[in-house]
Amino acid sequence: MTRPVSQCLGITRPGSLRQVSSLARPQLSAALGPRDIRIAVHAAGLNFCDILTVVGRYPATQPWLGQEAAGLVTEVGTEVRGVAIGDRVFGLAQGAFGSVTTTDERLVAGLPANWSYRQGAAVPVAFLTALMALDDCADLREGETVLVHAAAGGVGMAAVQLARHRGAGVFGTA
Repeated sequence: MTRPVSQCLGITRPGSLRQVSSLARPQLSAALGPRDIRIAVHAAGLNFCDILTVVGRYPATQPWLGQEAAGLVTEVGTEVRGVAIGDRVFGLAQGAFGSVTTTDERLVAGLPANWSYRQGAAVPVAFLTALMALDDCADLREGETVLVHAAAGGVGMAAVQLARHRGAGVFGTA
């Protein structure tokens, strides 16, 4: 199957917003790996890391922007079992600021029926970061108390929600 070369927002040179442009992503037209899925992107999350990459304060490992997306699965690799064509998904996908992206099926989840694509695209990085901090680092349990610095930011708000959901007390700074 021949596909047109996909485009994605990216940077030609870090340091200025003027360097953001539409870049070709020919690999999106290539055959999928065994566990890869192709997603028609309906919404992409803007992460602080994207801003830092554009202005040259974060090392760019790729020129494309966007790490979190929500959309419809349009194609699946030969070993994909967790999702199917037509499923609404959200999760991590590099180069999400385009109409199409690909990612490993293990980096997405089914989008809840009552969530919009925008809601799904706003969740992955913030909540995964907070979840790892509260589970892997703090081993937070019901009845404990946690101090969340920058509780008004994306990761902070996610940490507050997750901690309260677990029955933990929360102190937050802004």
